[in-house]
Amino acid sequence: MKMTLKKLLALITVMAMVLSLAACGGGSGGGSSEAPAEANAGVAEIVFSVPEAWTCNSATLGDYVSYKTESGLDFGVSVFDEEDLENSKQWDPEQTAENIQEYFEQSNTKQTDEELKERGTERTKVTVCGVDGYQYAGSSDNGVVGLSTSFLYNGKSYLTFLDKQDVYDDEGKVKKDAPAISADDMKAYESILASIQSGDGDAMLKGSLTADSIGSIAFEVPEGYSVTSVSDTYITLAKDGSEVTINCNLITEDELKWYEDENGNHPESLEAEYKNRTEYMGDEDKATIAGFDGYKNCYPFEDDKYYYTSAMFLGNDGIYDFDMSTPAWDADGNIKEGAVELTEADREVFDNFVASLKAK
Repeated sequence: MKMTLKKLLALITVMAMVLSLAACGGGSGGGSSEAPAEANAGVAEIVFSVPEAWTCNSATLGDYVSYKTESGLDFGVSVFDEEDLENSKQWDPEQTAENIQEYFEQSNTKQTDEELKERGTERTKVTVCGVDGYQYAGSSDNGVVGLSTSFLYNGKSYLTFLDKQDVYDDEGKVKKDAPAISADDMKAYESILASIQSGDGDAMLKGSLTADSIGSIAFEVPEGYSVTSVSDTYITLAKDGSEVTINCNLITEDELKWYEDENGNHPESLEAEYKNRTEYMGDEDKATIAGFDGYKNCYPFEDDKYYYTSAMFLGNDGIYDFDMSTPAWDADGNIKEGAVELTEADREVFDNFVASLKAK
């Protein structure tokens, strides 16, 4: 089995649900009249202020940042740019937008106000960061359950949201008994909207991205590498000034639902998934990693160059999968002309990184 587009599609579906079902609860067109607090967070080309008590739990430079609030809600900002638009056309045949402006307009007008109201959603026009945007308010029987705002700024489509994923059913509709967002959380969301301004969000985000472990395994970030993406189950380390990345992935029992074979079957267990992933590994690939029996794989491709090397083992809490790679392949799986290769020095860095892995 292998990971399919199912997880990516699910994540994008969540974003779509937030956009169509949740939003700012009767916003005033961009927040309160109070002066916005000094920015302490950001992503892409915007910066903003979030409450100090909120914890950043997932982020990718240029793409996404999310926080866990004191009350257990999720606040986040996602970014959709021209590269995302081109990638989406590969798996979404209904994607007809030719540019981000068209994408933004289509995303916010494909449903009429009447259709939204039938789903318990109200849409209003607002101003955020000096530009026009849309707010959506989706409610259960208990009140507003999610907040989101969509706006187009400097050639990128931004979506901010505050909600809990379990307030939606499998069809993306608000559950009638979903708990309402508190007045304090709604006020905090309005305050964040009011604080959004132009700025180097990625520089601010990069300064706060740190990692020294994933799951129960600790590691050492190689010299000359920076953390560019982090969550509970994946971390990306990028070589400064290069397209070379070290990717750290943890597959837990909960993650198995995102993996399926051509028949739509999910792995029965972590052991079964690990066996499937290592089925064609030979004795020459066996290695001891972080005290566990595992495998290391590093072979040249058809052009006698290296673009990928990996290490994997089954730990106490999941499958640990580490690799070093470059974006060497096109959409059809062919090696691109002039693709960046992994040098001998790069591969040595990866070997040392794997050697640094230790159980916490």
